[in-house]
Amino acid sequence: MSGCLQERGWDAKANDDGSYDTQVLPDQAEPYEADRQDCLKETGYAGEPEPLSRAELADWYQELLVTAECARGLGYDIADAPSAQVFLDQVEGGELDGLWGPYPSNLSATDFAELEAACPQPGAAEGLVQAF
Repeated sequence: MSGCLQERGWDAKANDDGSYDTQVLPDQAEPYEADRQDCLKETGYAGEPEPLSRAELADWYQELLVTAECARGLGYDIADAPSAQVFLDQVEGGELDGLWGPYPSNLSATDFAELEAACPQPGAAEGLVQAF
């Protein structure tokens, strides 16, 4: 996305976490949004992702357990995971509020970045997290 926006003249900077930053003046909001939408389509991020299969969700759940153990190994207090059945039923049912995750919920931005670097959340790079 940052490269696509740069090609269109925007000062977009890629971040280590896969996001990007750009500053847009209020009078540039409309042309920026048009370029952003074009870049979303061009890079394949536009539209709704395909739902994950139950097997893909089960694999993702197992990877989340590994990430949680990594975080515990660094001294973070991580809530116990629900059973795979409960987790998968919640995700498939769209019950995402309060969904268990491998990180504590009260991390500062700095702590989150450090934990993400040491124990990355699985599926984030592939868009799995957005796919349910």
